[in-house]
Amino acid sequence: MRLLYVDERKTWHTLMEKVLVPRGYEVEHAFSVEEAVEKIKEGKADIVIIDFSIKAENILELLKAIKEFQIPFLVFGYESMGFGAERLKDFGVDSVLTKPFTVEDLLGVLNELKERVREKEVKPEEKELQQVEEVSEEETKEEEKPSVQVSQETVERIIREVAWEVIPELAEKILREEIQKLIKSRLADV
Repeated sequence: MRLLYVDERKTWHTLMEKVLVPRGYEVEHAFSVEEAVEKIKEGKADIVIIDFSIKAENILELLKAIKEFQIPFLVFGYESMGFGAERLKDFGVDSVLTKPFTVEDLLGVLNELKERVREKEVKPEEKELQQVEEVSEEETKEEEKPSVQVSQETVERIIREVAWEVIPELAEKILREEIQKLIKSRLADV
C-alpha cells in the first residue's frame, strides 16, 4: 500500500518512514502542496496523509486533486493551530487525527482507509482469495516481529525528537489554562 505523506518538516517524514515501512507500507514523500499534487497525478499514492501545519496557500488545490483521483486521505494537526476536525470533514476529508496521537491511533485510521482502497479495487470473486492472503499475511507479520522490535528503538528515538517539538506547545497551553484558573480563583476571593 503506497502512502503519500505531505509535510514540510523532515523530522515527521522520518518518523512516518520508521513507523510505517516496517508495517508493510511504502511511503512516498512530498514537502509541498505542489509536489504532492504532482505525485498524486503520477499515481504514486493509494492514501494521502497531510499534516495541517503545512503552509496552506494551495491546500485547496491539493484537496481537489485528491478528490479528483478519489484517493482516501487523512489530515492531522494541533487544535491550537486552527485545526478543526469537523470543518475539515466538511471539505471532504476522509479521516482526521488531532495531535498528539499515538501510533495505534494512526494505524487504526490507516487500516480503515486501507480497507476502503481494497474494497474499490477488489472484485467480489477475489474477496475470498484476499481473505486467505490476509490470514497468511498475519502469520508472516507474526514471524517478522523480531525485526520490528529492532526498529522499535529507532521509532522511540524519533518519538523523543518529535516530542521536543510538541512539548513546548503543550506546556504553554497547560500553563495558560492553570494561570487562568488561578486568576479566576483570586478574582473570586476579592
